[in-house]
Amino acid sequence: MKPFWMLSIVVIIVVILASVGYVTSTTQGASTTQTIGGITIPTTTGPPTPAEARQIAAAAYVFGYPLVFVDVLKEHQTAVPAPNATLGVAPINQLIRVYQAQPTTASPNVPRVPYPNVDASQIPAWLNLTKEPMVLSVPAANGRYYVVQMEDAWMNDFSSLGSRTTGNGSGAFAFVGPGWNGTLPSNVTKIQAPTNTVEFNARLQQNGPADLPAAAAILDNFTLTPLSAWGTNYTPPATVPVMSNVSADPRPFTSYAEIANMTPDVYYGRMATIMGGNPPYTADKPVVDQIARIGIIPGTPFNWNRLNATMQEAIGQGYQNGIAQVNAAAAHWPGVVVENGWNTSYNMGTYGTNYTLRAGQSMGWAFFNLPQDALYSLSYTNATGVPYSGANNYVLHFANNSTHPLRQPGQFRTQST
Repeated sequence: MKPFWMLSIVVIIVVILASVGYVTSTTQGASTTQTIGGITIPTTTGPPTPAEARQIAAAAYVFGYPLVFVDVLKEHQTAVPAPNATLGVAPINQLIRVYQAQPTTASPNVPRVPYPNVDASQIPAWLNLTKEPMVLSVPAANGRYYVVQMEDAWMNDFSSLGSRTTGNGSGAFAFVGPGWNGTLPSNVTKIQAPTNTVEFNARLQQNGPADLPAAAAILDNFTLTPLSAWGTNYTPPATVPVMSNVSADPRPFTSYAEIANMTPDVYYGRMATIMGGNPPYTADKPVVDQIARIGIIPGTPFNWNRLNATMQEAIGQGYQNGIAQVNAAAAHWPGVVVENGWNTSYNMGTYGTNYTLRAGQSMGWAFFNLPQDALYSLSYTNATGVPYSGANNYVLHFANNSTHPLRQPGQFRTQST
């Protein structure tokens, strides 16, 4: 199956909001199960039967896919001793100043995000908050719209700052990880992160290519500082150690390929380890309790070898079932509204317990803004339902005074020429 960015698509972004989640339960013989956000788990306790282990393993794969993807992607996008604007990567806790090299055409080979971005410059960063908070200093935006998207290790957008939420003035914002109990300076606003791993992306309005220098001049004044160095003339280290077995490759499909080659013991082991510093949400407790029954416990090594052959086989089968479920969710995002050939999800970044949608959008590049800040519509076919082809040229047509296709049905379409 090809990830979404390898398909021929058209993407638009508008402003709107929504959210979803669901729970059902069924009884199958003597075993009671419940379905939460598209994954089915038992409600029994104690050592699982092979059938239960298979079901739990499938649910664990779907539940943990965003977590594992974020961790793998973070490694590849921070595997450099110093920032590299050409690749679009930088060490952990340093800004990635890619805004002067944004692509104008979509391709799976462009750095970081394989979609064109024609109206915004951006600077992302990966944060590790285990040691201390990191302070993002933001200059006045001089009337330009901007938004800083914030995603945790589970692919949830836990907050945003910018024109809509905090205004266009200057400010300082401290990203604080779970468990930190220190005191912030009075002029620094606290942003509580649910996990120690955070990815943020600051996007600033850019009015065409000629406006890039003016937009970049504002972004140049964004700074990222460890709390312990706040108030000093801090300069990030010129070079940092790099993991020898990890390549610097920001393209998301590299991370997908790495995950696809994992065995069950590697995948579940990595998942358990990452959860140690990036705890699941309270609402995830039913799933967390069940996956613990097969040895996936936050912060505890996953001991594959302690399992007997029967359980290893059952978990291996569940692992394959989980892969199939994530692939299916990536091909057809659950809950997508289709209108005029445009596919729109109203809860990107706000998944709650909708685990299949979260996993499917993770495989389809899930670094989406909150729906209050941006809505993404994707089209895979022209107005008559024929898939896009490189053999044709296409016209994207907006009727006079029309808006988003779901607001004005029939007034927004693409056609072959």
